[in-house]
Amino acid sequence: MQRTLLMSGNGGQGIRVATKLVGAAAAASDSYALHYARYGTEVRGTEIEGFITTGDAPIQGLAMPQTVWGAIAMHSSYFEKVQAMVEPGGVLFVNSSMGELGQPREDISIVAMPAGQLATDLGAPIASSLLALGAFSVHTELVPVAALVDAMPSLIPSYRSDLLDANRRAILAGAEYARETIMANVGAGS
Repeated sequence: MQRTLLMSGNGGQGIRVATKLVGAAAAASDSYALHYARYGTEVRGTEIEGFITTGDAPIQGLAMPQTVWGAIAMHSSYFEKVQAMVEPGGVLFVNSSMGELGQPREDISIVAMPAGQLATDLGAPIASSLLALGAFSVHTELVPVAALVDAMPSLIPSYRSDLLDANRRAILAGAEYARETIMANVGAGS
């Protein structure tokens, strides 16, 4: 089965690292992965989209598809655009810390989580996308959370090694949030 995840946000939110991390985790789990990132010329503050397609066979299709199975929207400016790309029946995680959103679609599953606030509370505000990814991975079983954590050192350059612990904690906190809050609400019929 082949599934494409789109993560969207502003440069500086860790979108590129997070989607590359999914690819590394998929590869470590004997799956295939294809990664594509699109971003502006500025390092921080411009729109960035990261696409990662995983599958149990060689990937077929475009690196930047027109529709996706799942998405994580980290910034409100791109919510409508991201939501429009999710296939009917797909799942969209939304960083509810970003404020008001547009009209949600009813043919997809939308999960709001305060990723920005949770990351700040954890002492790792720049790791909010990794926190959202940890939750998304538990909720959808996209890749094992342990594989995300194990792949982290291979993606962080040595001059950023001081971020490894905070990044790992963010992934694990997101996973725990999904188990305790999101999945509990799904099980309760909310």
